[in-house]
Amino acid sequence: MQTAAEAVDLISPEYQAILRATHAKQSWGRTGHHFLQEVVTGYQELGCSTLLDYGSGRESLRIAIEYYYPSLVKEMVCYDPGIEDRSALPAPADFVVGTDVLEHVEPHLIDNVLDHMDSLMIKGGFLNIALTKAKRLLSDGSNAHLIVAGKYGSYMWLEMLERRSWVVVDYQGSAKRLKVWLRKEVGNAGSKARLLGP
Repeated sequence: MQTAAEAVDLISPEYQAILRATHAKQSWGRTGHHFLQEVVTGYQELGCSTLLDYGSGRESLRIAIEYYYPSLVKEMVCYDPGIEDRSALPAPADFVVGTDVLEHVEPHLIDNVLDHMDSLMIKGGFLNIALTKAKRLLSDGSNAHLIVAGKYGSYMWLEMLERRSWVVVDYQGSAKRLKVWLRKEVGNAGSKARLLGP
């Protein structure tokens, strides 16, 4: 498992340039606040004080937390390699959030990104993963969702998530998205047997 310092291969320079050009031209990355209740519930249940919004976009989750729960989060960091002033590698946090992020990762780097998120998570986290094509196109004309898992996408993502040191505490899947609540357990080899049967 990589540490944050070792996880340098998270995005190609070419794709990073495309994301930055897309962010510069479009109002993009403003859906984090849609998952405010899921994030707050998981954060409070684990007794967290710090939060990392991994792939924060325009920081709509941070804005919503500061407005509705101004004293909840002691420290919140927003990380997004597609936005220059948020692209510095973050420090670990109690709770790591990734809403509508993982489907935008280059397929050949998804394991690196998941390992990086795992290395940053201290207590737990919440993920929302879109399973279908995006309505939005990137500045190069390609679909914004690079990983489109389709009909059985929830199973594909759960299998990838279960290879990390976190435990999948709960999940909700539909044809369009997968919501996942995670808890960190050092030494865990995954929770595949519990979720998918003996």
